[in-house]
Amino acid sequence: MLAGGDARIREGAADKGYHSSENLVMGEEWGIRTYIPERASPHRRRWSDKPPSQQHAVYGNRRRVKADRGRKLGRLRSEYVERSFAHTCETGGARRSWLHGLEEVTKRYVLYMAGRNLGVIMRALFGMGKPKTLPTEGGGVFALLAAPIRALMRVFRSLRDLLARGVESSGFSVAAIFPRQTRCLRLGIPVAA
Repeated sequence: MLAGGDARIREGAADKGYHSSENLVMGEEWGIRTYIPERASPHRRRWSDKPPSQQHAVYGNRRRVKADRGRKLGRLRSEYVERSFAHTCETGGARRSWLHGLEEVTKRYVLYMAGRNLGVIMRALFGMGKPKTLPTEGGGVFALLAAPIRALMRVFRSLRDLLARGVESSGFSVAAIFPRQTRCLRLGIPVAA
C-alpha cells in the first residue's frame, strides 16, 4: 500500500502466451516489473526494425525471469493459477461442456471458477471447503448448528404433513399460520420443505 491507501501492482508474472514486445513495453510504461518467460524460437530476434524501448523491455524481462525472484514468482504462479485451473477442469468436470456458443460456455466456466473460489474462502474462514463436507469434516462453526437445523427441518416437514392432511386441532389452525402453503397444498401445488 502506498501513502493515502492507493494500491498499485508492482510486479506481474504470466505464462509464455502473454510474452510480446508490446506487452513488455506497456508494463514498463505503467511501472510494472514483468516476469514473463519467452517462447522457444528457432530464430534470433531482429531489433533493427523496432524501437529501442522494445529491446530494452525484452532484455530487462529476460534478465528478471532468469533471476531467483523470477523463478520464485513463476513457481508461485504455477502453484496458484495453474493448479486452480487443473482442479476446476479435471476434478470439477469443466473440461467438457454440453452447451453451445462461446457466451454460454463462458458463463458456465465463470460459475465453476466462482464456486471454486467460494470453496477457498470457506476453507480459510471456517475450516471446510464445500457444504458437502459438513458431516464428514466436522464443519468448524457450522457443525455446532447442524443438529438444531436438522431438528427445525423435521418440525417444518411435520407441519407440512399436517397441512397436507388438513388437520386442525382445538385452538390451533395450521392454515392461520401458513396460509400460502395451505392454499398450495389444497390446490395440489407441491411445496418445498
